[in-house]
Amino acid sequence: MSPSMTPLRILLVEDYPALGPLLSEALARMGHDVRPFVGAHAAALQAAVSIQPDLLIVDMALSDAAGLEAGENGPGERPVRHVFISAHAQSPKTLRPGAAMLQAPFDDDQLARVIAHIGVGADPPVMTLG
Repeated sequence: MSPSMTPLRILLVEDYPALGPLLSEALARMGHDVRPFVGAHAAALQAAVSIQPDLLIVDMALSDAAGLEAGENGPGERPVRHVFISAHAQSPKTLRPGAAMLQAPFDDDQLARVIAHIGVGADPPVMTLG
């Protein structure tokens, strides 16, 4: 972890069995507190309410709902930064404020850079991709 990066509480929402543990290990090596990942939209929403993460890392293609839907905050909830992961060539051109897209495959350095880029703890920027 870079000296200026604060450890984050991260909820990882990934339904691909091989990728979840790999991402959890990479984030833990960076010094972050990675909460047990969940593999479905409904479980992710429940976990986010109880965990109160600083950052969500969300699979764009969850089995029971679109990843972008899993990233929406409910009424009255504090905004949480999101990194959306996609293995698909086509990704959205515009994401909601405080969100970024990471195209798979990626390495630990790319993951760390995208987390730093969205500036957890600052006012959410509007991210336009492409």
